[in-house]
Amino acid sequence: MRTLRILLKLAALLVSACFSVNLNLIEAKAVTSYDELYPLSCPFGQYEVAALNSSGRFERKKCTSSYSEAAKAMALLGDAGVVRHSSSGSATKIINMNAGVVYSYPQRNGTNIAVIDQYVDGTPNEKTTYVTVHREMRYLGVHSWNGNGDGKVHIVLNGFDGYISLSDVDLVPMAALTGDIPMYLGGNDTTGLNEYPFLTHVQQAYYRAEKNGNYIDLVYHCFTGWGGPTTWPSEWTFALGPAPDWMNVGNVYYSDDGTSFYNDRRLEEQAGIYYPYYQFLPLRTKTGVSAKTLDKYISKVVGSSPSVMKNTGSAFIESGNTYGMNALLVFALGCLESGNGRSDYAMNRNNLFGIAAYDTNPNAAYSFPSVSQCIKEEMGIFLRSFTDINSFTFFGPQLGNKGSGVNVKYAGDPYWGMKIASIAYAIDKLDNNEDGTLTDYNAASLGVIRNDERVDIQRSVNSGVLYNSAYGATYQKNHMVTLLEDLQGHYRIQSTSYLSGGKVRSIKNEGLLPYDWSWSGYLSKEKVEQVNSVSVLAGEIPQGDFVLSLSEMNFSEKGEVSVKGMAYMPGIRCDGENTLTHELCLLDETFKEIKRIRLESTAKEDESTFAGSLSLADVARGAYYLKLISSYKKTPEYSHEAFLSKASEAPSTNVLGNTYMFIDRDDASLISVEERNCGEGSYYDTESNACACMEGFEASSSGDGCVVSAAGSGALVRQRITSFAWKDENVLNVSGEAFLPGIDAGENTRHTVLLVRMEDDSVTEIEAETSESKEPADLLDGHVYSRISYSALIDPSSLAEGTYTLKIRIESEGESGEALMHWNRAEKIEEREINGYLLKPEARALSNYRLEITKEKNDIDFSVIEKPYQRGSVYTEHSLTLEDGILSMDASALIFGANLSEQAKPECRILLVDESGKVREYPCQIKERETGSESVSEEEAEPDAADFTAETDLRELEPGRYRMYLDLKTREARDIFEVCNPEREEALEYETESASYTLEKSPVHNRYEITVRDLTLAH
Repeated sequence: MRTLRILLKLAALLVSACFSVNLNLIEAKAVTSYDELYPLSCPFGQYEVAALNSSGRFERKKCTSSYSEAAKAMALLGDAGVVRHSSSGSATKIINMNAGVVYSYPQRNGTNIAVIDQYVDGTPNEKTTYVTVHREMRYLGVHSWNGNGDGKVHIVLNGFDGYISLSDVDLVPMAALTGDIPMYLGGNDTTGLNEYPFLTHVQQAYYRAEKNGNYIDLVYHCFTGWGGPTTWPSEWTFALGPAPDWMNVGNVYYSDDGTSFYNDRRLEEQAGIYYPYYQFLPLRTKTGVSAKTLDKYISKVVGSSPSVMKNTGSAFIESGNTYGMNALLVFALGCLESGNGRSDYAMNRNNLFGIAAYDTNPNAAYSFPSVSQCIKEEMGIFLRSFTDINSFTFFGPQLGNKGSGVNVKYAGDPYWGMKIASIAYAIDKLDNNEDGTLTDYNAASLGVIRNDERVDIQRSVNSGVLYNSAYGATYQKNHMVTLLEDLQGHYRIQSTSYLSGGKVRSIKNEGLLPYDWSWSGYLSKEKVEQVNSVSVLAGEIPQGDFVLSLSEMNFSEKGEVSVKGMAYMPGIRCDGENTLTHELCLLDETFKEIKRIRLESTAKEDESTFAGSLSLADVARGAYYLKLISSYKKTPEYSHEAFLSKASEAPSTNVLGNTYMFIDRDDASLISVEERNCGEGSYYDTESNACACMEGFEASSSGDGCVVSAAGSGALVRQRITSFAWKDENVLNVSGEAFLPGIDAGENTRHTVLLVRMEDDSVTEIEAETSESKEPADLLDGHVYSRISYSALIDPSSLAEGTYTLKIRIESEGESGEALMHWNRAEKIEEREINGYLLKPEARALSNYRLEITKEKNDIDFSVIEKPYQRGSVYTEHSLTLEDGILSMDASALIFGANLSEQAKPECRILLVDESGKVREYPCQIKERETGSESVSEEEAEPDAADFTAETDLRELEPGRYRMYLDLKTREARDIFEVCNPEREEALEYETESASYTLEKSPVHNRYEITVRDLTLAH
């Protein structure tokens, strides 16, 4: 049965008038004898003064007919001392003790709810609260005894200091707690459930600072007063929020209100004061947690189970903003009350909050036409009665505890506010991927009225009274306020009530009413104490010049420039509606904007940080400025633009074929994007992402650059390609210039084009026509280089199937040399189909634009390729496994210059091409990018790669060899390219009785090839 709910219209019915009855007029009830458990050793009717021993028995010290005399004798017995009497309804018969704890047991009075009064004598206008069964309270002493089984016990119930009927509780001596002595509790249950006395190891609740992943949590440990079959009580733990700095991890602390913490059980040695943020945060605040995170939390906790709270995050955020409630706290309340949207009331009545489900009549719970309507009415009607200073249910605007806040009247569970705070804390962690940061924690500056005074909140500074802080004429506990502005001797605070014309508006019989977030009052600073470390700012008046502090600006290994720092106008608050966004712009030397991204921003009060990375991979070579644009949403007059200078000496970075470096220019830094220079005799090899020595050169023994090969100067070839194109439908022409430095290129110079088949290194030689160059090379070295031009015709139909690299060989004056042919050009060379074969001539970008010819059977339509640049697309492998005939791939791929964000709708397929050219397609699954991931700074930024997974069932393949391609496309770009990995050394193999499957790296471009063999033929 859920706990009692006090609501606006019916709340007056929940406080029973019987609690004002004179206890002296109550006759003794029939008491069941439990003498066999704890027999009394004094004559019937007398008071037994006893001490609890280590075996759990009571040792009689004195018998007396005087209660006062018994109390005096008990005081001499320390933690074990008690007074017992035969009229008590408890199993132990304890009616007084020196120290210990109290557990609720209202079943003796035929109910599951025990009422606690502020005063012992029924003082007019006193406040009351209530508690369910088996709950712990702090014991302050027995105030009165009526001589016939009842009296009043002075207790503290999680912050509420008051008095409870002795017949509604069990007293547990401190000796039982410190000595871990099990005791029988309960007895004389008159609810009809006939609960008999139960043996339990009574525990005392405590707090502890505990390390939990990237956080240090303040964890509350509490226990039920019910032992159950094992005699050990159930334990609940709630991580209320971050632990304060003064708490040591692992240390135990005690508290009776959750704000004053002590090192000892008796609460005598104070350790510190701390207000758990989510528990004492006023409901009249806004959350920064996203609706997406609220939905993510429900999906995480309920999984595939049905829940009406799924996909309601936006409804909570919208209603919270409209009706003036913290959507995170109300969402957490709904999670608690509805079992995460799975309770009967939630599923069948759309009632997430147990509205009107009274303990006396649970079936009275309201039904709502929709979950969103329930959310609106909870925030716009029901909860406002707990935040309206004119409502008798108002005890402060926070969730709070039994001493203050919504928990005083909303629920009998004394841990209700703690449980909701714990859920809110878990969601806040989830909003930050549990990385150690929090979105909402300390987002608001909190204050508490000093010394529990009744103070006036004014309409403006030193003006008339708007309302006062008291909950009643005689009660005031931990009234929390949200401090909005520091105005010298006053704070401007958020109004908890609705206002109109400078007065509190009566909303008692009103329906849904929007809340105006501008409603506020003014409070003297002498009357309030700030309880968290968030500075309170004016928020509207600048306090100095714009601050721009750059802590990081450097290049990443992926060709990005990364920036991090702070940018803000002091005094202008930006962690609320006045959002401050930061954008990073790349400008060329004429100050023309090339590209712009939005940076990841975080705000706290008036300070704002930024961080992010801008990709330079698709930027043309040249020089560029970086400009930071900081924009305020509501106060654009304080927005700011500035060019960035590097924060410290940052090294240049080589990425693929480019070098990135900073160049100082007065108050700004230029970014230089240059072609990567590997030095004399070197070139940049894209496949290995490193500089390599050209043919005729070798690595220097000093480890720095390349030197001429030991084979001699004659092995060095100087060359230039001038043409690589189709001469007619079936013949390719390759032309250029090539010579051996230091050797006269005269009449006997001969050029030969070599086609080296990569599959087996076999060579096809084609005699080239050598001719006079129009402009003979003059190197001023005393040699004549006249016959250096050549032209060769290549008939692909005469070639065996395969991929060929092109080399040029020069023979002159008895010397010869060879070199790979490279041609850095922008145009794509036409592909043709000849005699059933696809012919692909290309200057391969990923191999330093090396000339190649591929002849193969391939049904892939490469004409659909459309990409911003001719640079080769890249495949990056994270994991690759072959198990049970399934090839599982987790990888990334990029098309240079193409946007691969979710908005571009990237798609991909794995293509397997057999030896006959037939294509088989297998789908990929594009993975959702997390904001702030390694490759994407936030949603607006352009990601550099698409992450994907693929499952390819090789068991469907017929025996043979298959080439592997990746087809990657977006709305605006597409490329089909070989899947290759030069770093893979070992092949993947899987074998059954009938077949074997092998994935291995081919000599051709290090591409993956799959071989399927039929093992039945081998037998």
